[in-house]
Amino acid sequence: MQQLFSELGIEVTKENTDRIDEVIHDMLSVDYP
Repeated sequence: MQQLFSELGIEVTKENTDRIDEVIHDMLSVDYP
């Protein structure tokens, strides 16, 4: 996944990990805990 984010120009940090996870869940129509 890190390579995918890098290619998309998204830097994954401790500060944005939860938000990225939430967005991915939303895109896949999966409930986010």
